[in-house]
Amino acid sequence: MKTKKSIIVTLILCLMIPTKAFSQTLHLEKVFSLELEKESLFKIGLVDIDQFVVDSEGNLYCLYRGSQENCLFKFDKKGHFITSFGRRGRGPGEVNNAFILTINHRDEILFQNYGELKIVVLNSDGDLIEEISAPSRLLEFKQVENNYFYTRQMTVTDPTHVTIFWSLYNPEFEKIKDLETQELKGNSSLFQYQYHKSFATSDTIYIGKRTPCYEIWVYNSEGELQKKIEKDHNPVKISDAYKEEQARQREEMTKKGDSPLIIA
Repeated sequence: MKTKKSIIVTLILCLMIPTKAFSQTLHLEKVFSLELEKESLFKIGLVDIDQFVVDSEGNLYCLYRGSQENCLFKFDKKGHFITSFGRRGRGPGEVNNAFILTINHRDEILFQNYGELKIVVLNSDGDLIEEISAPSRLLEFKQVENNYFYTRQMTVTDPTHVTIFWSLYNPEFEKIKDLETQELKGNSSLFQYQYHKSFATSDTIYIGKRTPCYEIWVYNSEGELQKKIEKDHNPVKISDAYKEEQARQREEMTKKGDSPLIIA
């Protein structure tokens, strides 16, 4: 039986407080979903969704990197298709390989054109606002409310030595400072499980750490540390069988000519 591939993109959250103190029951109501097997989506060129963002009005923007024409598809808050833009190419406002999709506090859409090291900024109708030169290939970025850019980048000395940087840049993409760095050494096929995790809103940056305990460092949009949240934990030992399976997968990737370094 063929399983439908769909994505639920909008939920109404109804919070009810029962009589028991400090207890909450959360009720979710489905508003709409995009079912990618629908012929109507196939006709507009959307057959998969790599990333999506939502603006302040509830409009949904879906990125499909495999599209041969426009790679961004806009839907309203009820799931009705509005338009597509983000044309593939190397001209002004065009993207050849849109690796990252994000949205800022002004509802502007930002892509990183991975092959050309530039960030393309479009308005919500797909018109070009500006193009910004990026310092390197980014793994993650977000423009916060003061127009600074929060980024996550990686440098690879060799397949067994990787450094991750969490940094803050000004609007011209000149580095202000590194918020955090992490060096990873050893078996690169396990690196994805060692990464710090991070997330940024329009005014707050969160960087999660795993050693020596679970930690979340909270920064404001100026890159100033506001607080640390900590939780003790007992690390689970990685079994020899798991290590052997990861080594086998790495060897297969190397034989195929793929990079054995898995990027989370």
